[in-house]
Amino acid sequence: MSTLTATITSAQKFELTATPEDASGAPAPAPGPLVWTDPDTTLGTFTPAADGLSGLFTPVQPPVAGVAHITAGIPSVPDFPSVEADITVTIPLADHLVLTGQVVP
Repeated sequence: MSTLTATITSAQKFELTATPEDASGAPAPAPGPLVWTDPDTTLGTFTPAADGLSGLFTPVQPPVAGVAHITAGIPSVPDFPSVEADITVTIPLADHLVLTGQVVP
């Protein structure tokens, strides 16, 4: 299984694309429909595109930090290798304070 890893902040989105290739590494038609799985939606949601070969991961709001595991495969073809993405979602923390004040009656 091939695994892609990425780190994004909770304010970013991440696009994944699966490209079917033949044994020599050249693009080739997929032998069946691609199926994406996102078993844990507590960190975000994965929405496949209309072409089925790509999709967009969007972190939930309010944000939750952790690692989302997205898998793409062709379950209709036995022993066809799946691919996986581990997307780490981080929550940017403050790096300074801003002090304000006002006159009150």
